[in-house]
Amino acid sequence: MAFFLILLLAVQQSRDQRLCPLVLGNLDVVQKYHFEPFSLPKHQRNLFPDRWKTQQGLIFVSADTVAIFQVEKRDGVSPLASRQPSGGSGSFVFHVEFLGTRNIGSTRSMYLTTSASDFSQVHPTHDGNFLVRTGEILRLYSPTLDEIASKPLPVRRTASNESWTVTVDSTGRRVHLEHYEYFGPNTPDRLEHIVLDADSLKPIEDMSAGVHSPIEEASSRNPNWDLPNASRKKNEEVASALENDSLLAVEMWRRRRNPLDLNLADKPLRIVVYDAKKHEERCSIPISTPVSGPFTGSQSSGCGAKLYSISSDGKIAVLQGNILSVYQP
Repeated sequence: MAFFLILLLAVQQSRDQRLCPLVLGNLDVVQKYHFEPFSLPKHQRNLFPDRWKTQQGLIFVSADTVAIFQVEKRDGVSPLASRQPSGGSGSFVFHVEFLGTRNIGSTRSMYLTTSASDFSQVHPTHDGNFLVRTGEILRLYSPTLDEIASKPLPVRRTASNESWTVTVDSTGRRVHLEHYEYFGPNTPDRLEHIVLDADSLKPIEDMSAGVHSPIEEASSRNPNWDLPNASRKKNEEVASALENDSLLAVEMWRRRRNPLDLNLADKPLRIVVYDAKKHEERCSIPISTPVSGPFTGSQSSGCGAKLYSISSDGKIAVLQGNILSVYQP
């Protein structure tokens, strides 16, 4: 009797949750493009994973093109060479595949030298243009992968902790750089904020004409964060979220925490998609593996990327292990 009650509840729950239509996908990107499986890196003896293992993900660079990227370690021992501005001397490569989502397949590929300790990222700007960061250099590309401009991200190496953060504002026309240096408890930190024109990577001189960082910009909007709080079920928590002008996509997990065991995994449940204008739930996408985590960071931060993305016209691409799927809520 108890079994039938559980089955009845499961059927009722599936009816209550409308699944997002799958429009393209179930593409095995590992088999087709020779990536490693996309998943959160495992911890070894409760140590944080190497940074290069966290530099992976996907992001729409235009309404119909999604970029899938991953840092790969080359087999064998590379010959000794001086460190390049892009990072490293050839042992690690930043592999990017650009896939068309109308008829899914690889349109172009990119391989850039990077390093194990630096960030490797893709940032869309506007009209199909995008930025690629590898190591200490930021490059601007056209939709045809022609390099338009570049900007060094020099590291002085005089601080005990030093980093560059790259973000793009919601218009895609301004790039924000933050250069942070930590010198120790007895010396003031140093933070430098630079705003670049996204079409030339040249500094914008006038910082007084309403130029706000993407973080300030996001806090000034109402991203409808009350929606997942109102609709989530018992023992569920928001793991991550993405939004555009019309949609809010929220990754829901059932949390299981143990500070003594970093390998204790949370249980991913689904991505819930909300209509940001009507303030209502549209549909959901079941997930069995995490599509974000504490070491992947957000798509606008300097910490990596998520394994799902929203296009400007409302498509949602999701990577689960080997498989890419594209939905149209």
